[in-house]
Amino acid sequence: MEYLNKMQYHKLTDYLISVLPKAYQNNFYSWIDSAEMLNEGRNVTVDYIELMHLQYDTTFYFEDLPFRQIKPVEIMAHIQTWLYENDPERYQLELANPQCTIELIDDKVATVEFSISFQEKITAQESENGDLTLNGKKYQLGNVEIYYAKEFEIIPKRIE
Repeated sequence: MEYLNKMQYHKLTDYLISVLPKAYQNNFYSWIDSAEMLNEGRNVTVDYIELMHLQYDTTFYFEDLPFRQIKPVEIMAHIQTWLYENDPERYQLELANPQCTIELIDDKVATVEFSISFQEKITAQESENGDLTLNGKKYQLGNVEIYYAKEFEIIPKRIE
């Protein structure tokens, strides 16, 4: 099983690329600056474990941004709305607010850099083919599959 979910910063990168003009997309970069592995692991289901929480800081870098055509405040708004919809736990985790620096190059372009922190759960599934070993069991990175009922019926039991 391939680790299915992209990391949050990959998803935000994909989103930002989708809203940028095609002619500018090659001037946009993102990367992880630093990461901390938090020992928050636990059993999630019979077959899945949470190995850790990964807290990391990222940079979203816009080189030679033509700020009169692509306004930094619009990028800020895209980032903020994406975070609201896709990373709702960030406020409970008390992650730092995104930071932005703008350096004017001339009267047409600027370098715009965002620093954003994320925290994600890293999970694994028990697997004979896994390359991770924990407590004598083999695991591979994978998404937790949790099944839930969309509907259910309560049948009262008669007590006599």
